Parts: sequence; structure tokens; C-alpha cells
Amino acid sequence: MSFLRKSACMAGALLAIASFAFGAGSSESTGAAPASGVPAATAPRTGIKFTPPVEMKLVLGTTEAFRKGETVNDNVLTRWALERLGIKMTYLWESTTNNSAYENKIRLELAAGSAMPDILYLNAGSQLLISDLISSGIFREAGSLFDAYASEGWKKAMAQEPTAFLPYTVAGKRMGVPVLDFAMHQESVMTVRQDWLDKLGLKAPTTLAELEAVFDAFTNKDPDGNGKKDTYGMALSLRDGFSNSYAYAGWLFGMFGTLNGSWNDWNGDGALEYGSVMPGAKQALSYLRSWMAKGYLHKEVGLWDGQKAQELIANGQAGVFFAPRWAHSVIEAPMKNDPSVKWKSYPLPVGPTGKVMRHASTAVHGVWLINKNFKTPEAFFAYQNYMMDNYASPSVGGEFENGMFEGYDYIMVDGKVSTSNNAFPKDAPRIRPYKHSLDSNGARIPYQRLEAYSKIYNKEPLVLPYDIKEAAGAKFYDIEVGAITLAQRAVRKENLFVGMPTATMQSVGELMNKLEQETFLKIVYSEEPLDAFDAFVKRWSELGGTKVTEEVNAWYKSTK
Repeated sequence: MSFLRKSACMAGALLAIASFAFGAGSSESTGAAPASGVPAATAPRTGIKFTPPVEMKLVLGTTEAFRKGETVNDNVLTRWALERLGIKMTYLWESTTNNSAYENKIRLELAAGSAMPDILYLNAGSQLLISDLISSGIFREAGSLFDAYASEGWKKAMAQEPTAFLPYTVAGKRMGVPVLDFAMHQESVMTVRQDWLDKLGLKAPTTLAELEAVFDAFTNKDPDGNGKKDTYGMALSLRDGFSNSYAYAGWLFGMFGTLNGSWNDWNGDGALEYGSVMPGAKQALSYLRSWMAKGYLHKEVGLWDGQKAQELIANGQAGVFFAPRWAHSVIEAPMKNDPSVKWKSYPLPVGPTGKVMRHASTAVHGVWLINKNFKTPEAFFAYQNYMMDNYASPSVGGEFENGMFEGYDYIMVDGKVSTSNNAFPKDAPRIRPYKHSLDSNGARIPYQRLEAYSKIYNKEPLVLPYDIKEAAGAKFYDIEVGAITLAQRAVRKENLFVGMPTATMQSVGELMNKLEQETFLKIVYSEEPLDAFDAFVKRWSELGGTKVTEEVNAWYKSTK
């Protein structure tokens, strides 16, 4: 991933997450916070009903339908919030999230001077819009409110992602409340055709040298036994960068002490540098260049997006791929349709000097901005406290033990919980109310899912309702890949620049991205010599890289 896209999306990713946004009204309530400064009351409110009710004026971006007869202002979730918490959720407008319609609507409202919602959600990838909204003066500092009103459970969950507030910190002020997601969602493991290894008498590779030997055998020794030279060592996608989640190549850069598209203190001197211009990137490119020349990679990888690369896996022509848990759905159908096909996941192998590293993905998928004129922000925190403490981590016998609302996101069939669409009556199809919530996922605790998979994988007793639910719904690859991802967490390397795009990034970032992508591809395809990398580094610095590095380090120092 390029440096501008990487910083704008905060270390991960190419995330594609649906957007939702909300706001809150201005009803008076005991313990109200002033429009600025530290809140007057500091006790977190959890499970206490507001009497009289307080209003939260919201806006909603979603592709999830409502049940027939329900509307954005009258549905199972809004009725629940009023009855359980004394919070009246009133939506100013709703929009689809397709084709950036939701973000465009917010920009239009901002330009027109329309009233902004009191609690506004933005997806993490909308960094420029977030920056404009913070700069508008409409939204207040939010960190002190979180400190005052967030429950201990929510604070513990937030502590699992130590840099969560940094992307939304301006001049030392935390200007938004991060929306938590599951940890390591975009982080990869190595997955191999185990049946090919067994047929050829090979073991799973643990080093780069062993991996190359496997690539060679999978390419040249007819592992599928069809008498044709039509198999490849590895599935890869390079069209959109060298860190595509569906067919990831960043692990190779990690073997040489750097990560493409990521800012970190690679030399240990306290200064951040851009991973794609480090010497290790040249070494990684030399291997990709060699593998292309030897036929280990399909000639079209430079034109393929991630899904196209996965077709090579699904068609039985690739023997190895690197991808996160969710991208392993590609192996399900081949293994089901042909019992002789066996894929197995393993930890990332180590490089020539014992190094192993992968891009760390953030456990934050967005941010809530709080309107400075919102007089009862404790209502927002009361709502999300309840969701974090009860929905994210449901208790045995609790109201969310089986899901959010019976008859909506789950149904009981013969005394058992079912979330199958086929289990629902045709006149009342399955609806996911959490997609209409303040958090489009209801609420999430970063390491909860991977910890559940690890328990299942290691055959530990399952007691928590969340763990039992995951065991019932997880695919076989979820469990194996999830457990390995968590077990190898020590090799993840954070992108330490998670601030707003700098001025130089905004002005010449796309040109720098293009230069990087074109140069790297030409080297891989031997259209340019390997030493073209050195010329790239010089040109990158001249084009704006030197200035960007100064800006990134100035931001980094400001966070200390």
C-alpha cells in the first residue's frame, strides 16, 4: 500500500467497512457537560434509564434494510433505546453508503451550513473529511468526556489499541472517540496446499530458502498430476500495490527489516522513515524479480486485483498464498468439492537473517465526533457503555446472550439459536439491527474474536456466551488462521504515522505513489534493472519525500 493511502487508512488497510453516523440532541439532564471544558459530572452511566428521556438526533448511513412497517425513526432498536435507556433516537436523515453517498451527503450539509448531528460517525478511511470537520469548529474535544463517562469495560477495551486516539489528536487534544473493531483483522498467515507438500515429500516451509524450494517444486514438478505445466508457486496481486490483503506480499519485505508503505523507526534512532525506500525493500524486490523470471508467479500478477489472484487459488493452480483470516473463504469450495484438496495454514516463515514481520492493522474502524453544542453527551456514553458492557461481551442469561433482538438477527428453532436466513419466515426476513446502531457492528472488543478462535483451536473449555457463539458459527479456516494470527502477534509492526495526511502528502502524494508503484513493477518484470530502486529513492526524496519525512516526524514528536 502506498504511503498516502497507508497513512490515510491507518495501517491497514484496504478496509471496506460500511459507514454509519449519528448525533445527539440538546435535552437537559442531570450531570450535563458544558460545551467546553471538563464535564461537570464524571461518573460513568451504565444501565441507568434517563427520566425524563433525552433525545439524540442522529444521521444514518447504511445498506441494511428495515423490517417491513418500520422506519429509521421507529424500529426495534429505537424502541429498545427509549424503553431500556430513556434515550430517544431521532434521525435527521439517512443515506446509503454505496459509492461514498454518505460522505458526500455530509460534505454537502457542511458546505450548506446545515445543522450537524451531535454525534457524527466517520469511517477511518475518510481522513480528509474528518480533518475538515474537526477544523470546522463544530465539534468539541472528546477525550475528557471519554475519561469522565466511559465505563471501565469500554476503557479496558480501548486500552487494547494504545494508539487509538492518535489519528484524531490535534494540538494535543483528542477530538474524537475511536470506534473499536476486531484486532489484526487484516493481518496475514501463510497457507499452503498440504496435499501437494505430501505428494512431493516436502515439509511446510519455515524459512525463505525452504519456501523457495517449495515454490520451485509446485511450479515444476506437476503437483496436481495433470501432466501440464500450469501450476505456480504463489498467488499474488500487485495491481493495487504490494500489500493487497487477498494475496499479500508485505511479509517478504518484512524478512529484510522493513515494510512497504509503512512509517516506522526502522534504524532504531527514534526517527520515522518510509519503509518503501529502505534498503530492505530492494532486497525484497530482488526476490520477486527472480520468482517472476523463474515462473513461480503468474505473468499477470501486475494486472490482477486481489479477487483475480484468488481465482488462481480456487482453480487449483497456486500452491501458496498469504492472506488474513477472512480472505481464506476462497479455499472452502475447493476443499468441499474435492476431498483430496487440502489447504493448511502456518506461521510466516523467517528471512535469511531470522527476521519475520508483517503489517499491523488497526483495531479502529472509525471515529465519533461530538458536537460542541450537545448539552447531554453522557447520553451517548450511556448508550455505548451499555453496548460495550452487555452486547460486546454478553453474560450467561443476559438479554444479548443469543444476539441483539430475537426475530431480527436471530431466531429460535427447536430450542436452538439460528442466524440462517432460511430459518426466518418470508414475511419477516432476517434483519441485523446492529447495522443501525451507533456502532455499525453493535460494539466490539479488539482481541475478543481471535482469543475465542484460539480457545477453540486449542480445545479449551468454552464458558463465555461469546466464545460459544463463535464456535457455533466459525468456519474451519476462521479457527486455524485466527489462532495462528494471534500466536504470531509478536511479529506485527505498527505504522507509527497515523495522523492526518500532511500538507505535502496532499499536494504530491499521488505522484509519489505512482512513482513507487511503477518503479516496483518494472523491477519485478525486469523492465528496469534492480538498481532502478536507487534512482527511485533519489527521485522520491526530491519529489517530496524529504519534506514528507520532516512533516511525519514533526507530527510524531507532537504525540510524545
